[in-house]
Amino acid sequence: MAPSQRPPAPELVQLVAAVVAAARYVRDAVWIKLAACLLVDLFGLASYLLPGVGELADLGWAPIQAYFLLFMFQSARISALGFIEEIVPGLDFLPTATIAWACENLPSDAGWLMRARRISGCCPTVHPLPALAPSIRGARLNYSAAPFCGAHLAE
Repeated sequence: MAPSQRPPAPELVQLVAAVVAAARYVRDAVWIKLAACLLVDLFGLASYLLPGVGELADLGWAPIQAYFLLFMFQSARISALGFIEEIVPGLDFLPTATIAWACENLPSDAGWLMRARRISGCCPTVHPLPALAPSIRGARLNYSAAPFCGAHLAE
């Protein structure tokens, strides 16, 4: 093996493994995931603090947010929407990550939520928040078999 192709140090491998484990924990913990989504949206909104300079910062933040959304929601559509929201000037106020969290976790069949699910392609498969929906407490929602995540039930 050439000297320039040394294997990574064991400490680096352990660090990467710990970061991946922590990210998976955040992805699987509903309320921590919401907090992470709120922080990501607040960070994206921070570009309004420095007019002009902030929009340049969005060029770097857009791919980071897109990867975050892809990892957290396993949806290329949500990831692309987040990227577009950050890269297009003036759209930073949209809380893309928080809306994606709501699409994934809230049991409501409200019109706005069904439209957001239709656009994002985000479907709740197992509802993690049964306390928010007493009428379906303990129920397992599965919209993934329905076209557009149960959109046929709305409107």
